[in-house]
Amino acid sequence: MAPTLHFEVGQVAKLPIANLLPGNWTLKVDNLIQNAKDDWNTQEISWNFSKPILFDEEQTDFSSGVIEELVKNVRSYWAMIASEQQQLEIDNNIAVADAYGVRDDAPCDVPLERVSLKRNVAFAYPKDTPEVRNEKFAQDVVKELISYAVGCMFGRYSLDKPGLILASQGETLDDYHAQIPNPSFGPDADNVIPVTETDCFEDDIVTRFRRFLTVAFGKENLAANIAYIEQVLGKSIRKYFVNDFYNDHVKMYSNRPIYWQYSSQTSNKGTFKALVYLHRYTPKTTNVVLNYLRDYANKISDIADSLEHSDRAADQKQAAKLRKAVLECKDYEDQTLYPLATRNLEMDLDDGVLVNYLRMGKALRVIPSIERKRKEVSTWTWPVHPLES
Repeated sequence: MAPTLHFEVGQVAKLPIANLLPGNWTLKVDNLIQNAKDDWNTQEISWNFSKPILFDEEQTDFSSGVIEELVKNVRSYWAMIASEQQQLEIDNNIAVADAYGVRDDAPCDVPLERVSLKRNVAFAYPKDTPEVRNEKFAQDVVKELISYAVGCMFGRYSLDKPGLILASQGETLDDYHAQIPNPSFGPDADNVIPVTETDCFEDDIVTRFRRFLTVAFGKENLAANIAYIEQVLGKSIRKYFVNDFYNDHVKMYSNRPIYWQYSSQTSNKGTFKALVYLHRYTPKTTNVVLNYLRDYANKISDIADSLEHSDRAADQKQAAKLRKAVLECKDYEDQTLYPLATRNLEMDLDDGVLVNYLRMGKALRVIPSIERKRKEVSTWTWPVHPLES
């Protein structure tokens, strides 16, 4: 071939090709593309994500405020879209097969399991029974709602405005209030939300989530909505936040989380945990976490003191557990958090999650896929704040 012959989009588009497809074919293809875009944009990781599907008036009647009903509504809506997409794909296959005269040789049918929409339960959970598919759909939708709620707690999202609110380095609550002067559910003031097994804080993540549900779905539905969420999760909301939320978040963001979890153990077993939002991180953030840690240690120590006066064996056992937790918190403070707090560590988001996460050392929950990169990242010289060897 001639070295000057090109086959890029512009050149190919100029080729004179006879259109043998039916007149309405372009419209059907446009519908196929739009359905796929709409499906993708329901995911938080999409650039065009605006709000969870439970809040989309086109997909459900939001007026009831009962999450169980809303989940059923959106499931029915996406079952309809999946069926429509399936037929459009079949029609497209038939049109192309007819145009090339291979209708009798080319299979045109499309099983529902191959209609590649995330919200299509047959595609998302192909090996499961219809009943299990619906259960998994409900669980995914509930977890997405929880993730969105955490985003609202940090000011990344808002119940009062679709799309991203705070998502750039250096943005503050002033920037948030410039967009939403009177929020129905305001973000956390200090960008630190405790996540602990023992209920010790008025502003911990469970308390804030209950408040979110009240504002979003109505106080009259709070008890029913919490019961449904816990039924779907198979555990209490507190246990989910303590044991599972961060794992789900890390998975959602492909091991590059935007919410970071300080933890008194680098495993998932830390007695003290707290979430912060990376985009609102400042050099003082670790100091704020340190204050929460000290407060938590003092509170569980007081609880242990009280339990030790009990004659019940269960109380004595719980007291011993809390004493051990106090020691863990003290060790975390002395060995890790206080030394890090005194450094007033600065970050540049352009360095990326990988570099910045590793720079925090043992203050954060270990993410194995990130930790495995430590040796390689320590050789990089391009970051504004390189990882120290």
